Amino acid sequence: MPPTAEAIGTITITARLPFGTRKQLQDLTPFFASERARAKTLSMASTAGLNQREAAARRSLWHREKQQLRRAGRLTDSIQALVTGAVTQEVIKRGWKRTWPDIPHQAYGRWPGSPEGAWPEALTVDLPADLVQAVRAACWHTCRKEIGLLYGWRERHPDARPRCPTRPGCDAAALAEYQELAAKVITPGEVWRAAVARGIHDASPRDSPARERRRRHRH
Repeated sequence: MPPTAEAIGTITITARLPFGTRKQLQDLTPFFASERARAKTLSMASTAGLNQREAAARRSLWHREKQQLRRAGRLTDSIQALVTGAVTQEVIKRGWKRTWPDIPHQAYGRWPGSPEGAWPEALTVDLPADLVQAVRAACWHTCRKEIGLLYGWRERHPDARPRCPTRPGCDAAALAEYQELAAKVITPGEVWRAAVARGIHDASPRDSPARERRRRHRH
């Protein structure tokens, strides 16, 4: 999954996010506008002096070039570009830039161990299909053992509701076992959240509240 490769198609994902994230993204509207203005000044964007055929070819090349720049985090002219570049960086940071085996059908639904009701905001974006598939495959195969154990736990406790701590429907030992396994599962949703936070941090002014919150979190 080379980060500069042009993806074939997109996949729509929905990131579940902490309260206030949408406001942080809205505050970046001037930044996105400045990035769009900057893109127009790049040499590949200009079709001046070209005939109709040459201009069409140039626009096609420029479209592909912009996609590559967005994935590389060098052009952040929209929320979609912000998330695309940040997800690419998350894949690299986690050491997931490699070829992964196919994933089973279960990987396309709700994952075992996923938290429920913890994230009040949502962001839906279209991402390059190969990038989304890479994240899903990496999450699944990295945590395959724990996911299998969680499915086994579910079979042993079919009526349990472990994501409802006040009424889990199982004894304390079983609940502790579930929570220990769930904590080891990296879900795609976790990656989307990390990517959105990374993108906001990187796009925010250095003295912004978003950067300050990130700094406090790190320390």
